[in-house]
Amino acid sequence: MFADETLPGAAVPSLWRSARSSRCEAALCLHTLSYPAAQEQLLQVTGVSWNATGSVVACSYGRMNDGDWGTEKSYVCTWNLDRRRLDPQRPDLVVDAASSVMCLAFHPSQPSLIAGGLFSGEVVVWDTSKAEDPLVWRTGMTDDTHTDPVYQVLWLPEAEHGNHIQLLSASTDGKILRWREERAGRLAVAEGFALVAQQIPRSARMKKVHLSSVLQTQPLISLQLSTKYLFCVRWSPVRPLVFAVASGEGEVQLFDLEKSSQKPAVRMKQAADQCPVYCLEFNSKQARLLAAGDAAGALKVWQLSSDFTEQGLRETKRLEQLASELPD
Repeated sequence: MFADETLPGAAVPSLWRSARSSRCEAALCLHTLSYPAAQEQLLQVTGVSWNATGSVVACSYGRMNDGDWGTEKSYVCTWNLDRRRLDPQRPDLVVDAASSVMCLAFHPSQPSLIAGGLFSGEVVVWDTSKAEDPLVWRTGMTDDTHTDPVYQVLWLPEAEHGNHIQLLSASTDGKILRWREERAGRLAVAEGFALVAQQIPRSARMKKVHLSSVLQTQPLISLQLSTKYLFCVRWSPVRPLVFAVASGEGEVQLFDLEKSSQKPAVRMKQAADQCPVYCLEFNSKQARLLAAGDAAGALKVWQLSSDFTEQGLRETKRLEQLASELPD
């Protein structure tokens, strides 16, 4: 099943109501967002994140295939979906970056803070409430920082102090770094971890999805979903049996393990001509929203049906049962 209908902005409120009363539509495209200046540079959407309120979505622009070590400008853009007059081609905020932005993540409790990882190896933090000068923290380039592009940044609560959030980053240089704030807007390495060659997969770009348990060394399920690369996988924040996959064939695939562990419950056509989908993210505050970004520079916001957002009885137990039923 494919879902590729884009809805005009004026029709959104009534369609929200009709979707609530009907379960026949698996997914509807509510918004197709883009920044024309980035698309003119043929930049791609490399990352997507929802803020702590669930009302603002941000995307990063860069190049996944051949980043530029030079000074090609890229961008981070935000849209407030609760804004009455939302302009899909005019972001509420545009942040300029001196290098391709490869990933980004909103702070889990401070709605205006967003971290980004750059192709240059830098990690930066912006405050979107400061429109004139949003950059508040940066790592700079030293012997301790990343020497390769940063492909993931993550805000993580400390185990002993859950109200204190730490910032981590990962790069293809094999390092995972934890950062601390210093004076004059600098981030310094607080702790670091390095992966040895034997720990790194032979192919960093996979065409399969592996579902794994921390208690087992081998995957519970391995799914061959595409003839091209799979770029991102995310579990639903509300349904333990649902996850989404970003495909190199231009699709967002939604899986519901309650229905099948071998094929997607729905395929959402994100981009034409098999243009890769590079990133996706569920909205933890508004469970029916899923955002996905692609190589054409478009960010689509999908509304999922209640089939994918209403948790069934004992669903976590069902996931454990599915794992135990799988052959060794």
